[in-house]
Order: sequence, then structure tokens, then C-alpha cells
Amino acid sequence: MSTEIKASQARGRPRCFNLEEALDRSLLLFWQKGFQNTSLDEIAEAVGVKKPSLYAAFGDKEMLFRKVLLRYSGKLSEPVQALDRYDDIREAINAFIELGITSGCSHGHPRGCLLASAFADSTLLPPNLAKEIKALINQADQAVAQRLKKAVRDGQLPADFDVKGAAKFLITLMHGVALRIRAGESRTDLQRIKKAALRCLG
Repeated sequence: MSTEIKASQARGRPRCFNLEEALDRSLLLFWQKGFQNTSLDEIAEAVGVKKPSLYAAFGDKEMLFRKVLLRYSGKLSEPVQALDRYDDIREAINAFIELGITSGCSHGHPRGCLLASAFADSTLLPPNLAKEIKALINQADQAVAQRLKKAVRDGQLPADFDVKGAAKFLITLMHGVALRIRAGESRTDLQRIKKAALRCLG
């Protein structure tokens, strides 16, 4: 299935623009400026099309942001997948946090995490959009909880270990790390946060 559509131009023949590339450019803008501070005019300019073409392809700004979140959610699974690469739960959690730090500090995109930033601003977002963002956070909570449950079954964590609470703690930690990365926190201090979190988990 083609991911290119024709965008009308003021002069000359219509040209095609790539939907995947348009989503990537929109993602970067939303990530950098947030939903509230990003206009469709800015997105249209970044993509290189007129606003009517954006509406035709993605709908309004809220619908476009939903598509961006869906695209971004693939990145969110990477730290969770890291939990499953190690049998030892401490090594797994270390890899989970480390990947969050590395990803948030990577070059080529804004610092931090798009979802964490959107979650922090959720009271300013349209209610349905805020609800969807919360659902993505809950999915992450549940995925981490499943890994912790396995560690309990394997005897690596106590039988009465608060799996749900610890999962929420780890996801909250990752959001806090992402916000500190966005604010320019040094990698040295981020490593100190990771070490403290590992000590808290025993």
C-alpha cells in the first residue's frame, strides 16, 4: 500500500508527499514543543505541504497527534523489552533504566520522552487525548508488572513484593528521568538516580 499522497500546490502540477516522513516530522515538532504549542501551520511548513493537504491526510491536530503517539509507542516498548533479555531481575531493571537514559540523551531528536512530556501536560490536553495517553501509561505499568511477577515466581523477589506499586514506581522513575534529561541534567547525575533506584528495590 502506497504511503504517498498528492499535495496540492499553488502553481504547477500536484506533487506527492510521503505519509511516513510527514508523521516523523510532525513527531519531532510535537516532541520539541508539545501538543499545545505546536500549530498546524508549523507542521505544514515542516512537511512542505499546505494545511488542506494535512487535513486530508490526517484530520485535525488532535487526530494527527494520536497517529504520532501510535508511531512513537514502538519506541516505548524498547526499555520494556530490555527487561526480558535478562534472567536476573536486577540486571533487567538496570538495563531498563539505562536504555531510558540512553534513548532520552540520544542525538537526532529532542531530549527526553514525548509521552512523558505529554503525560505531564495531560490536564491541558483535550479530555479524550489525555485519556488515551493515560491508557498508554497503564499499558507500560502492566508490562513492567508482568516481568516483576515472573521474578516473584522465580524466587528473585519476596512473595509479598508489591508488584503493581513497584511497576508504577519504575515507570514514574523513567518519566522523571526523561523530564530531567529534557531540562539538561548531566548523564553523571542520571546514573546516580539509576543506582539509587536499584538500591531502593533491594
